[in-house]
Amino acid sequence: MVTMSSVDEELSNKVFNNPLLLEYILSYVVSDFLPNFKIRLTNKHFNNACLTVTRSALRKMTIDFKEKSDGQQVMGIEDSTM
Repeated sequence: MVTMSSVDEELSNKVFNNPLLLEYILSYVVSDFLPNFKIRLTNKHFNNACLTVTRSALRKMTIDFKEKSDGQQVMGIEDSTM
């Protein structure tokens, strides 16, 4: 078992309790992160950051421009996740 000093514990708490920092870090590991998705349960902030990064990485939007027979243009937007 590895013991952490109070300084190490304080620094790790600062990282894990900062949602913006977590999202930034996780944005670089999202492809490797999905097989280990259970580790997102580390704490509430880590979970929220994991979900935010995963949603943004897997979001897909399709925009189709179609023209009806009367010349009127119609725009269709499909927003879905993979």
